[in-house]
Amino acid sequence: MQALHRLRSERVRQRTATVNQIRGLLSEYGVAIGKGINQLRRVLPGIIEKPDNGLSPGLRALIEDARQDFARLYSRIDELTRQIERIGRDNEAAHRLQTIPGIGR
Repeated sequence: MQALHRLRSERVRQRTATVNQIRGLLSEYGVAIGKGINQLRRVLPGIIEKPDNGLSPGLRALIEDARQDFARLYSRIDELTRQIERIGRDNEAAHRLQTIPGIGR
């Protein structure tokens, strides 16, 4: 269980770094994205495809590659979260611990 939590935390850190990197690269070209991961997920495909925003083809390819990394991390975090939740439901000791205020999955 501890290993799952550590792996999930690392993937969250990597996802945050990737989002910040994408946001930073785009801001250098005057393309602003609001805060929040869901905001990035929503607007990034349109930014990559928009022909008149000043992004070079090379930068578009790099941003698309970073977007794919982000998508993989997002999926992996969801998978690890489901594993943690399943263990929390199926393991009696973990289930009891979760009843303590301040202790979550």
